[in-house]
Amino acid sequence: MPTFDLYGFAETDLSAVSQAVESVLGVEFARRDNPHMGGEFFATRPGPGNEHFVLRRNHDPGTDGPAEGDFPKYPTLLYVNCTHRSEEVRARLQSLDGPPEHLRQGPLRR
Repeated sequence: MPTFDLYGFAETDLSAVSQAVESVLGVEFARRDNPHMGGEFFATRPGPGNEHFVLRRNHDPGTDGPAEGDFPKYPTLLYVNCTHRSEEVRARLQSLDGPPEHLRQGPLRR
């Protein structure tokens, strides 16, 4: 069963985080813009099993608060969606300078 993981970064520079994540995971982010997601964000195309990654600011423009209210201290969030390699992704992310905090893991929430 695929899992969904959430990571929080202390780093505020989305471009810097995207480059670091690309280097350790071997993925390629595309810059996108969506006002409902707080403006600029980065996303990958779906890969095997529909695995994909979304990197965004922890800001909800609708409420002007954090997008992930349980984790307000992390300005940058990485969503790992539909992965079958959660442990591998976690280990690779932990090799980063200033590694992210693993905040949540679980199956798809409906």
